[in-house]
Amino acid sequence: MKNITIIFLVTIGSVQTLKSQDFNDLIITKSNDTIHCKIGLINNYNIFYRFNPKKKKIINTYISRKEVHTFIVNSAGVDVQKQEDLPNPEPEKDGFAESNGIIYSTHLESPPNISGGIHTLYSYLEKNVKIYNRDIKIFKNNEVIILYKITIQEAGLISNATINQSSSYTGGFSYEARFLEEEIREVLMTSPIWNPAILDGKTVPVTVYLPLKFSIDQNKLTMLSSDYTFSFKNRKK
Repeated sequence: MKNITIIFLVTIGSVQTLKSQDFNDLIITKSNDTIHCKIGLINNYNIFYRFNPKKKKIINTYISRKEVHTFIVNSAGVDVQKQEDLPNPEPEKDGFAESNGIIYSTHLESPPNISGGIHTLYSYLEKNVKIYNRDIKIFKNNEVIILYKITIQEAGLISNATINQSSSYTGGFSYEARFLEEEIREVLMTSPIWNPAILDGKTVPVTVYLPLKFSIDQNKLTMLSSDYTFSFKNRKK
């Protein structure tokens, strides 16, 4: 009995220590609410965290950064992304247009494009993006929208890809949605070579927006038309 009692006490002590370490981050809202939590990810739009409000069940949730006055991260390894304004360019001012599946600056003589059209890229994503059980659970029976920002070099290779608007912002999906978003981003980096943008008769590197819309049927990614999915006010068609 003594051995059993000692083991039981040690177990309880470990749980208490783990809990105190788990919820040592802090979120203070603009309405002056204080949330003691464990922050997992801070992206451009939301703070994803878990907390134990009644000390019974740990809840995974998120809050819009617009609702947050300040936050303190004491945990190690938290991905904190710089907060930027949402893209809302207007053609008269910024000269953005959309064609062949991308949103680009109209000062270009010729925007970048992928041989065979944007459906070549869609087919590549459908073939190479891996779908896991967690993705099916999160996205099943939903149309998902993500806006990526990609840089295409003079040689037609994608040198950088970032998530400009995540599905947590566009569709209110949970924190775990980031795994599929990152999987798509990595596949984008290996996509077929593009025909580069042309300016003043020369090929130039350029950064464009790439809206992606898709659904998941069982374990298969199905790309959907994303034309004018995002409201870039009054842009040229």
